[in-house]
Amino acid sequence: MVSECGEHPLPVLSFEDQHRVPGSTVSVIPRTGNPEIREEILGLESDIRQFLRETGTPEPECPLTHHFAPGAYGRQILLPKGVLVVGKIHKHAHLNMVMQGKVTVGTEDGIKHIEAPAVFVSSPGTKRVVFAHEDTIWVTVHVTESRDLDEIENQIIAKTYAEFDALQGIDMKGLVVAIAQKEAVCPGLQ
Repeated sequence: MVSECGEHPLPVLSFEDQHRVPGSTVSVIPRTGNPEIREEILGLESDIRQFLRETGTPEPECPLTHHFAPGAYGRQILLPKGVLVVGKIHKHAHLNMVMQGKVTVGTEDGIKHIEAPAVFVSSPGTKRVVFAHEDTIWVTVHVTESRDLDEIENQIIAKTYAEFDALQGIDMKGLVVAIAQKEAVCPGLQ
């Protein structure tokens, strides 16, 4: 969907109306991000780290199991009931399988409730806040030939949103300025 204001079209993309590969649910449009939600996610992540540090509370145990197949790496995590975790920024689209449990997930795309069994594709740039309502087993599958976990991490994870945006060729600061200018010309444009 494209919302227009005068002669200056401003693309407004939602999860439902992004362009897709025919026969697939994978978006071919790079995520441009939502700076406000990104800041909220990063702020929550910082608050959790600060709380753990100040209270001496250990990080919750979320055991990982690693699986390898030719051309693929699977990462399985057990999220205990009641845990709140903030994930990393993924560089590429990848498969997700919630094999057991029930979670609430917050991303730049909004809040979703997921109950096993569920299989879906995450878009590039996804960073999740996850609350486990039940013990949950979540598996992600990534394309790689490597079996070295450090190398895989470097291939699939962006350390910051700025790193991810640079990989996508997105000038986030320029985009925020353009949106602000559009809103000045077209107040209330959402």
